[in-house]
Amino acid sequence: MKISHTLSTVICRLGFILSLSVMAEDAGPSELVTLNNQYEAGLNRAKTPVLERYLVTLGGLLDTTTRAGNLEASLAVNKELESVKATGRTTSFGENLPELKAARDQYQKELMGATQPLHERYITALEALVTSYTKRGLLDEALVVNRQVEKAKAMAIRTAPPAAAQSSSRRPADAVFFQGKYYKTFDSVVSWTQAQEKCVEMGGQLATVSSAAENSQIIQMAMMGKRDAYWLGATDKVKEGQWVWVDGRPMTYTNWGRYQPNNKQLAEHYLVVIVRSKNASLNKTWSDQPKTADGHRPGFICEWR
Repeated sequence: MKISHTLSTVICRLGFILSLSVMAEDAGPSELVTLNNQYEAGLNRAKTPVLERYLVTLGGLLDTTTRAGNLEASLAVNKELESVKATGRTTSFGENLPELKAARDQYQKELMGATQPLHERYITALEALVTSYTKRGLLDEALVVNRQVEKAKAMAIRTAPPAAAQSSSRRPADAVFFQGKYYKTFDSVVSWTQAQEKCVEMGGQLATVSSAAENSQIIQMAMMGKRDAYWLGATDKVKEGQWVWVDGRPMTYTNWGRYQPNNKQLAEHYLVVIVRSKNASLNKTWSDQPKTADGHRPGFICEWR
C-alpha cells in the first residue's frame, strides 16, 4: 500500500468536498470569500496529520489481516481504507473487529477534536461579519453572510459520527449533537454535585462552554426545558474567583450576568445558566449559586464527547 503517495490526493479531495458543503456562497462579498478560503485552508492543515495517522494504521491493519489469511477482516479493512482515501469518511464495515472499530473511533474523535475549534471560530467570525455589514447599512451583504452562518451551523449538526460509533455509549438516544459534542437537558431538581454525578453515571459530565456558538446552543436547549435555570459544569470551590470546568480546563469564554459572579454570603461556587428570571437583565446569562440553589431550583445539562 503506497499510503504516503495517496495522502495528498485525499487532502485535495477532502478540500473539494468541504468547499462544496461550506463555501456555497463563493460569489458573495469579498470578505466572505476570504474568510471561507482561510477556513478551508485551516481545515486541510488540521486534518492532514489525523488522516495520515489513520491511513498508516489502516495500512498496517490490512497487512496483519491478509498475512493471517482472514478474508472477512481484510475485506472490511480494505473497504474502510478505500473510503477514507476517497472522501476522508469512515464506513460501518467491520463492527465486529475490535482493532478496526477502535482505530475508527479514535480517528473520528481526533478529527472532531482537530476541526471543532476551527469551526467554532469560523461561525463566530461569520456572525461578526454579519454585525459589521449591518452596522454599515450593507443589508444585502449581511443577508448573504447570515445564510452562510445557518449553513455552517447545520453542517456541524450533520457531522455527527455514525450510529454504529454511538451504540456502546450510555448517552441517551435523544441527546442533541452540536459541533462535536452531544447535549441533553434534564428537569430534575438536584444539587450541583448530584447533577454532575448523574451525568457521569450516563458516561458524560455537566456541560462545559468554550465559545459563543456553544453558549447559544445550550441556552436554546435550556429555554425548551421546564426549569428557569440549569446547572453547568464549572466551579470555583477550590479557589474563589478561579473558575474551572469539570474536565479541568480553565474558564476562558464567559457569559456572566450583571454583577455576576458575586459569591453571596461567601457560598456561591457553582455555575448555572438562567433562562427565565423576574430580573430581565439576567435572562440568558450565567450566575454563581450555592450548591443547592434553592432560589432557582435548577435542572441540569449533560454533555458527551
